Amino acid sequence: MSRISTTFQSTVTLDTDEGYAECPADFDIEGSEYPAEPYSWGEGRGQEVSVRAELTSATFGGLTLTRQQVEAITGADHLLKQEAAVSTEYAEAFRVGQAA
Repeated sequence: MSRISTTFQSTVTLDTDEGYAECPADFDIEGSEYPAEPYSWGEGRGQEVSVRAELTSATFGGLTLTRQQVEAITGADHLLKQEAAVSTEYAEAFRVGQAA
């Protein structure tokens, strides 16, 4: 098993009073890569990746927003869903060698 601890750039969508705004964002990534459970006949399935993304900052116009500010603008549930989507995005990029 190997530990994953890095940063990842993606986007976050702010649900503002004026509509939706997609903004560049930085995320902390924590997780691990480990051997997948083998098939019932014993053949290996390769590696699995389990990660969690947490927003650290987003850029809206010329402003840098903290996680707390983004949560206040868009709501906690909306932010958690976006962090889950970024977790999936990173895991896929890691599997194909596009993320470290």
